Amino acid sequence: MARETRTANKKPLFYIFLMFGFCCVVSGGVWLTSAMKAELFMDNYKSYGTVSKAKQTLQKNPNDTKALQTMYMDANKKVVRTVRTGSMEERRKANRVSLHYAKRLYFMEPGNPVYTDMYAGSLVINKQYDEAIPLFEKVAKSDTVLAPGARSILRKLRAGTRSTTQANEEHQGNR
Repeated sequence: MARETRTANKKPLFYIFLMFGFCCVVSGGVWLTSAMKAELFMDNYKSYGTVSKAKQTLQKNPNDTKALQTMYMDANKKVVRTVRTGSMEERRKANRVSLHYAKRLYFMEPGNPVYTDMYAGSLVINKQYDEAIPLFEKVAKSDTVLAPGARSILRKLRAGTRSTTQANEEHQGNR
């Protein structure tokens, strides 16, 4: 019984660790941004706990933001997993799923800087740089903790897409 409790208590920390890794790729290594997104995920984890509950909620209410965030985080977890063990096709599929949920969240609340950052980061991961630049510019102009990370990525994007892709791949390979 005690062992189950210990394992259950470690599970959210594991998800935070995964989120830190992915958000550094998306936000250009700004740890405060990662912490904010990890905190956002913890709220969702407490609300839904599992992907299956989020899927059930989305069937009833397709615009439930907490369920969409849970699905987005699950897709990011799969991205991290496929970087280590999966084929390129599995990785591309996980990236597309992540982009799908980020896009839905962004278009539900286009003024939300967290969703804008998530969507722009997903666009970069999917090599859609031209679409990501205006979104990162929007986040960079915002008065949020996300702005420094967005500025960092904008500098890399303007320096050339190769350096951005290379930085993302190097960071993902270090995990």
